[in-house]
Amino acid sequence: MKLEDLRGRLSLTVREYLELSGAGRDSTYAAVKNGDLPAIKVCGTTRIPTFRLLTETYGIPADIAAQVIGLPQADSEAGPASPTIATVHALTKSTGGTQDDTPPAA
Repeated sequence: MKLEDLRGRLSLTVREYLELSGAGRDSTYAAVKNGDLPAIKVCGTTRIPTFRLLTETYGIPADIAAQVIGLPQADSEAGPASPTIATVHALTKSTGGTQDDTPPAA
């Protein structure tokens, strides 16, 4: 997996993250457990939120991360159904990291 493969991806599986980062499986799960790597649970599967990975873990500015992923800017004419940077960030933050919480209803 390459950085350009992140386009349109709101989250990655751990396996995809391992391919992208070259990190080890055990160290990745340890980083998720101690909060060093942002993660959420979706139907029992650990997912790495792409926007948070780029901004929080790799320190990429939010506007650049949004361009890499292909998210519309908040002031774009994408329409109400399209996720914006703020929406994606709020949803992934609201899950409390690695907890099994479901995102709040819109």
